[in-house]
Amino acid sequence: FQRDGRADYWELVTHFTRLPEFLSIVDAEVVSAAPTGYFDFPAVCLTDAPVKYGDEFRTRYGAYGVTFRKGDVIRAGGGPALYMSDACIQAQMDGGDFCATIKPFVNVLRLPSQATSRFNSKKVDFLHEREWRVPGDPKFDIVAPVGIVLPRGTDAERFAGETGQRLLDVAMRYGELRS
Repeated sequence: FQRDGRADYWELVTHFTRLPEFLSIVDAEVVSAAPTGYFDFPAVCLTDAPVKYGDEFRTRYGAYGVTFRKGDVIRAGGGPALYMSDACIQAQMDGGDFCATIKPFVNVLRLPSQATSRFNSKKVDFLHEREWRVPGDPKFDIVAPVGIVLPRGTDAERFAGETGQRLLDVAMRYGELRS
C-alpha cells in the first residue's frame, strides 16, 4: 500500500483509539462519530500517516486502530481535513457560510507568529496529524477495514489478560494473524 520511493505515504488511513472503544468498534462493526472541527460536526477522525510513524497517535489517541483504504473512505463521503486561517473562514462566512457537506472537514489553523489579535493568538495547528475525516458513523459494510493496529510487543504480551482471546479473534478475523 506504499507509494514507490515515498516511505511517508501510503494508500490507507487509520483511526487510532483505546482498547474499550476498539473492542466496541469491531463488535458493532461501526466507528462512532464525535463532534470535531470548527463547526463541531460529527465525524470520525483518521490519519494517513503510515502506521510505522504512528507513535505519536498511539500515545495521544490509543494503541489500537482500524485501517481503511483511502478510496473506500472517499466513496463513503470522507476525505482530508481542511485547515484554514481565521481570515479564510471569516471570508467564507461573509460570503454566505459554508456548504453543509464541507463543514465536517473544516478546521481553523492558527500559528502564533501569524496572530493578528489576542483573540486568535491561541495556537491551533494539527497539520502534522495528516487528518482525514468521515462524516457520520461509517459502518463496515460501507467502509470495510483492511486491517487493524494492535499495541507493539510480543504476541504473548498483546494477547494476554482477560481481553487476550477477544483480541486474538479480531486479529485473525482481519488477517493480521493466521492459524
